[in-house]
Amino acid sequence: MTSTYIPITTFHEDMSVIDPIDDPEKQSAIESVLETAEQNGTPGQTFLQVLGHRPEIAETWAQTWNTALYEGEVNHCLKELVRIRLAQLHDCLYCQGIGSNPAKELGLPDAKVRSLDNYETDDRFSKRERVALRFAEDFYHDRHDFNSLRETFSDPEVVELAWLVALQDGSEKIVSKLNLESECCELPADEQAATLPGNDK
Repeated sequence: MTSTYIPITTFHEDMSVIDPIDDPEKQSAIESVLETAEQNGTPGQTFLQVLGHRPEIAETWAQTWNTALYEGEVNHCLKELVRIRLAQLHDCLYCQGIGSNPAKELGLPDAKVRSLDNYETDDRFSKRERVALRFAEDFYHDRHDFNSLRETFSDPEVVELAWLVALQDGSEKIVSKLNLESECCELPADEQAATLPGNDK
C-alpha cells in the first residue's frame, strides 16, 4: 500500500542518533513484538528496535499500538487511513510506504489511499472517514474541537480514535525530535520509487 504524497524530510546531521539495539539479550526480549509487526505490516520494526533499548517500553508501546489500530469498534480500514494521513502531515515517507496487511486483506483500495489529500471532495470517502481524518488534522495542528467527532462516533469510538491519533502523532514526533529519521524512516530504493506519482504497485 503506497501513497502519492511526496514528503520533504529534514535530517539533522549535526545531532547524535540512537542506533537500533544490537544486544542479543534485548533483541531476544522483543522478538515476539518484531514478529507481530512483520505479520501485520505496521509498525516499522526499526522503530521498535530503537525502543528496544528498554524492552519493556517496546513491548508496552507495541501492545498499545496493536490494540489501538487492529482491535476495537472502529473499522480498521478507517483507522489505517487516519494513520497514513498523519504520516503525510509529518512528512514521513516510511510510515506512508508501509501498510497494514489486515487492511489490505479487508480490501482497502490503493487508489483510495492515494487520494487522501483530496478526502474532503472525493466521493470514495464516507462521512465517518472524513470526520475522523479531519479530527486527525486538527490534532496535528493543535486545534481543540472534537464536536463533529462526538456527533458522529460513540464515546468508546471517540476514545479509540483519539488514542490512535495520539499514538501516531506522538511516535512521529519522537522520531523527529530524537533525529531518528535516518534510522527509522529510510525505505529501500525500489519502495521509494513506488511512492512517486503514477507508479502504482
